Amino acid sequence: MPEISKDASILIAISWQALKRAKMDNHLTEISDCIVALVFAGFFIEANLTQIIETLGKEQEMNNFLKKKHPGLQDKMAWFYNSYFAQTKLTSRKGIEEWYKILPIEFPGFDELVIFCNDISHGIINPSIANYEDAEHLCVFAKKS
Repeated sequence: MPEISKDASILIAISWQALKRAKMDNHLTEISDCIVALVFAGFFIEANLTQIIETLGKEQEMNNFLKKKHPGLQDKMAWFYNSYFAQTKLTSRKGIEEWYKILPIEFPGFDELVIFCNDISHGIINPSIANYEDAEHLCVFAKKS
């Protein structure tokens, strides 16, 4: 995904800087560098998605559909998928869980990034993907999506 705002550019730059630090093979800081890379990759996707939704003037429509004033990344992506990609469109939030299941298929890596970022926001660190290889894969996914 190209950076569509100055803030998105900063977020992805921070992610890649942290990933470069993790690659330096300092085992003492690898987990923290990977956490930063992953969280900022997730922020990057959400910043771009938010900018697209605002530019299209669809923020109120999305909020009405989702029945949330401040939807998270997964909800925004599900709404966006429903609005612009799905062949059969949902007319209300009911059934959106089906899109939650489709998003990781359509966008490999999305689910891992969402789960990781949600865990972090609740004070839980999932070390299973806080390693250089997984962080690199998910940062590449974020940049391309």
